[in-house]
Amino acid sequence: MPVIPGSRWFGNDQNIQAVRNAFHLQGANASLIHGKYIQWSDTEAFKFDKKDHMDVVVRIRPPINNAVYQILKRRKNQFAPPVQVFSMSTQSRVAINMGNESILETSIALHPLHGFPFLSGSAIKGVTRHYVKDNGLLGQPDIVRFFGHEPGAVGGPGALAQGDLIFGDAWPQAIGAHLELDLMNPHYGRYYRDGRWPADNQDPVPVTFLAIKKGVAFEFVLALSLKGRLAASTAASTVLDQMEQLVREALRTYGIGAKTGAGYGYFI
Repeated sequence: MPVIPGSRWFGNDQNIQAVRNAFHLQGANASLIHGKYIQWSDTEAFKFDKKDHMDVVVRIRPPINNAVYQILKRRKNQFAPPVQVFSMSTQSRVAINMGNESILETSIALHPLHGFPFLSGSAIKGVTRHYVKDNGLLGQPDIVRFFGHEPGAVGGPGALAQGDLIFGDAWPQAIGAHLELDLMNPHYGRYYRDGRWPADNQDPVPVTFLAIKKGVAFEFVLALSLKGRLAASTAASTVLDQMEQLVREALRTYGIGAKTGAGYGYFI
C-alpha cells in the first residue's frame, strides 16, 4: 500500500537508499533537502538519524557557481539610488531562524531557491531598532521616521507608518561551505517540559542543529524608500552612513539570531 493514499510513494528501504544515493553533494538545494526531503521509512530496518541528515545538508553546495551568484547578489541590491553596501564577518557561530517550525526541532534560514544561509532584512532591522531604542541613540520621532511603527502599534487613522529605510537581506559575499553542525545539551528536560524541579538524575538530551560558521563574510545593503527619498532633509548619503554605523554597532554588541546570550550571532 502507498504510504500516502493515491500516491506512488511506497515506504521501503530500497526507496530510501535510492533517494539517499541521489543526493549529489554538488548542485543540490540544501534548503529543500533540509526541510522537505527527510529520509524516512516505516520499516524497523531503517532508523532516521537527524545528525546524519544534517551532515548531508552541511556538505551540499548550492546549484550555482560563484560568477552566477555574484550576478544574483548584485541584482538583489538594485534599489533606487542611493544604496549603501557594506560587509561584516561573523565573529562567532550564528543560529538564525533557529526557532522556525521544523520537523527537525530546530531550523535555519536557507535561501529557498539556492540553499545558502542568509540574514533576513527584517531581522537586521529589528535588532538595529532594538539597539537604537535601548541606548537612546534616537528620539521616538526619528525611530518612527527611519524604522516605521513597530508591529501591533495602535492609534488613529494614519498611525501606522512606513519607515524611510529599506533593509535588504544580507547574503554571504561568496558561495562556499558556510554551515556546520553544532550541539546543545539540555540537562533538565523534565523541568522545561513538565515543570518538575531540575535535578541531577534527569538525563541530558543532546539536540543537533545547524549554524553559520565563524569567519563568514556577509554583504549588507541599505537604501531609502520613496518616502525617505522625498522627505530627506539632509543628504541621503549622510543618512545611510549613519544607519550603516548603527547596524554595525548593533551586530557587534547585540548580535542577531538565537543564543546570543551564549555568544552566538556576533559580527565584526
